[in-house]
Amino acid sequence: MSSSRNLWGDIPVAENLLNSPRRLLQEQADILTAETKGKLVGELSSTFPNGKNFSVMLRIKVPSLQNYIFGVLKIEYPIDLYPLKIVNHTLNELVSVTCNNDKEYEHELGTILRSDRVKQVISALLSEVIENVESEE
Repeated sequence: MSSSRNLWGDIPVAENLLNSPRRLLQEQADILTAETKGKLVGELSSTFPNGKNFSVMLRIKVPSLQNYIFGVLKIEYPIDLYPLKIVNHTLNELVSVTCNNDKEYEHELGTILRSDRVKQVISALLSEVIENVESEE
């Protein structure tokens, strides 16, 4: 019997891996869900449009409004993680910004999530949820 030789060398284990841009986005989606007690659900949708880059959409889903979905932003990034592009979907026109590292990404992501427009959308969606509940009673 022949024995197999590992030509890969040391393969990184999960706890040694870099934080992916998707992980930070998932954390923010989870925070939205928790802060609104599930009235609004942050969710991610991933695609691989060209077979090379990752594309992840952050959406707000409203379960009590027949799963209404509002697209907040999309991130696109290569296997090397950076440069990463954030496309803001909350404005009348798509606006994108390029981030070259974790610090820039976190800053730009926070700027969008804390923006007046996103707060306005969240407020409007929560109002719709309340009105929907009241009209069903």
